[in-house]
Amino acid sequence: MDRWAFTPKSAAVRTRERNGSGTRIAVHLAMNELSLRTGLLALIPVVAAFVACGGNDATTPPSTNDGGTVDAGTDGSDVPDGGGCGSDVPASPGMLVTDRGPVRGALEAGAYAYRNIPFAAPPVGSLRWKPPAPAACWKEPRDGVAWGPMCPQSDETGTAPVTGSEDCLQLNVFAPADKPGPLPIMLWIHGGGNLAGSATSQVGTLRTYDAGKLAAKEGVIVVTTNYRLGALGFLAHPALAAEDANRSEGNYALLDTIAALKWVKANAAAMGGDPAKVTIFGESAGAVNVCTLVASPLAKGLFAGAIMQSGGCVGKTRSEAEDLGAKVVAAAKCDAAADVLGCMRALSAEAVTSAFPIKIDVAGAVTGYAAVDDGYALVGKPLDAIKAGTHAKVPMIVGSNSEETSRSVPLAPAATAAQYEAAVRTLFPTATVADAVLAQYPVADYASPWATYVALTTDAKFGCTARKTLRALRQTSTPAFRYYFSHALENSALLGRFGAFHGADVLYLFDHLNVSGYTPGAGDTAVASTFMHRWAAFAKNPQDPSGGDVPAWPAYDAATDPYLQIDSTVTTGTALRKPQCDFWEALLP
Repeated sequence: MDRWAFTPKSAAVRTRERNGSGTRIAVHLAMNELSLRTGLLALIPVVAAFVACGGNDATTPPSTNDGGTVDAGTDGSDVPDGGGCGSDVPASPGMLVTDRGPVRGALEAGAYAYRNIPFAAPPVGSLRWKPPAPAACWKEPRDGVAWGPMCPQSDETGTAPVTGSEDCLQLNVFAPADKPGPLPIMLWIHGGGNLAGSATSQVGTLRTYDAGKLAAKEGVIVVTTNYRLGALGFLAHPALAAEDANRSEGNYALLDTIAALKWVKANAAAMGGDPAKVTIFGESAGAVNVCTLVASPLAKGLFAGAIMQSGGCVGKTRSEAEDLGAKVVAAAKCDAAADVLGCMRALSAEAVTSAFPIKIDVAGAVTGYAAVDDGYALVGKPLDAIKAGTHAKVPMIVGSNSEETSRSVPLAPAATAAQYEAAVRTLFPTATVADAVLAQYPVADYASPWATYVALTTDAKFGCTARKTLRALRQTSTPAFRYYFSHALENSALLGRFGAFHGADVLYLFDHLNVSGYTPGAGDTAVASTFMHRWAAFAKNPQDPSGGDVPAWPAYDAATDPYLQIDSTVTTGTALRKPQCDFWEALLP
């Protein structure tokens, strides 16, 4: 798609568009397994902090711990059976004694940070494309101050050199220093299109998911975890199903997050946490993976609540996943091998990851990796499992941002109405569908052709899919709450034009407002407080995420579509973008 001139809209017009006729624009679709990292990052340092799901900043060389080159790790041949290891090191402030061994952390801004803790064995050698195996034991304190590696990955274009380590199944723990337990535990699942990102994601010197402030301010324990990415985490192939006792394939990343949840349960008491109060939360692909956990029979009982930020409930059938897997195997030149898996396992992690590049496009059609309906780890696609009522019926928060796609089309698709129409017809090549979309989204209703395209893609890929997820949850009497984030940065004229773009919410949730010299306004600070307090309140009591704040957060019902709008002032509303979402629901049932 061509990059046409960018026509920014004023804040006043942006507000009018969001509010519409008594409704508010929301955004979210089952297709957003996506991250945001355009060439704009190199031009606008502050923007990089908002890329909630990317890997290392393109302008910052990866540190040794982050894996500047691909590292295969150890072969995993000495993996123990998973029993308790035991240690002579006593627990103390700054010393976390896990079921595999002790970890020495550091006190940072009111929270103890314990980083780079293995929750599974390195998935290398014979363990590549296998369920995660137990981590090895250690007796002496392990350094938990330095950050660990990211899993092998390229960038959102799929063309950058592959970096990271295959020995990447580690997690990080952030525990308040002065809060008596047992405390609620929140497990964060990062985004990145299931192709990029990590629990150690870095922009300049900022670690995007450093959760110390959230833990210290709100009295919760936050755990952030890695999981295998790309073909290493999602490859499906008949040979993989044949060698597995459960005929499971393509769900290695899902099994990684389940292993991380089991680690959290096993070590909750050691962290000062409550194993009965575990909440999973994630953004973008992380939200997609949260929904997959909600749908997976293997994850039931491991969490008490779930939060989906800008992500939908999507998955692949076995045949869809195997079709993609066949392309990967062919691109790796292993399709004609007598032993396909032997050939694939003999390749470097870099060769596997780069064999079949996939591009992430927040505003475009979605292709790529997602969990697989293999009849074992996932039975039915996630949304179908929810509709069937076979999912974990835990309370959920589901929401999206008002301008999700704005930064993915900073110069496009339309400087003129004609260019906008051409872009829509490219995105929807069937003439009757394109005509219907153009009729639903006339340029006259928005500030510019560009703003029209942002609204269209934001509704289709994010906001209206959130409604679809919420309605499915309520059909099976699952408690649910909806939010809509609409705050634009107050003190950045350039970034403020993009509104509440994809990933912007993560900056507030982890309280990283001072990144790259940005000076937050009073409204920015208020939004950060709202995100942190309401999310933590949900972890403490998933039946009522209001946390005593006003206004109370209305429980979701399909008849009125109530939601909490998070802006500098918190309000409530109903019927969020109803005409637009009715349109998309009819077009994409």
